[in-house]
Amino acid sequence: MKQNGSICLLCVDGTDCRVNNPGRFWTGWFSHKFKKAGLRYEVANCIQTGWICWVKGPFAAGAWPDISIFRGWLKKELLPGELIEADAGYRGDEKVRAPEDCTTLGDYEMKFNARARQETANERLKNFKVLATDFRHDLSKHEDCFFACAVITQLNLQTVEPLFGIDYRIYN
Repeated sequence: MKQNGSICLLCVDGTDCRVNNPGRFWTGWFSHKFKKAGLRYEVANCIQTGWICWVKGPFAAGAWPDISIFRGWLKKELLPGELIEADAGYRGDEKVRAPEDCTTLGDYEMKFNARARQETANERLKNFKVLATDFRHDLSKHEDCFFACAVITQLNLQTVEPLFGIDYRIYN
């Protein structure tokens, strides 16, 4: 694949999945997106292709904010000088280009389009009933289900329904 020289190669976002009550009350399970128990995964897509390049999880949604997951794993995998595009949940890290980190309207539009495409990819993951509804099975099986859905979604992106294209060029 060709690389256009951009310092941002990935767009990353956390996505929450609803789960039935894990058995004991703990605020760490609480997903602010659903107002109930949830598991969080971090998903990163290639900015140029839209393909899924990274999946990490599951994490208890309330105990693991997006930025903590990023700092614990994906940040360590980035090359020197490489940055990521992310939403406000990742604000405050030197490796993250947050939504407000732009100088022109064109820069804002590129960043917005990259994040919008990331949200579209996350939405496609939730087209699978196992991720779209409360997970009723043993939580130890959720990761396998999520990763299977990610693989099927990736194959679909590569063959049948690619994500919409964007023009993204952020240089040093």
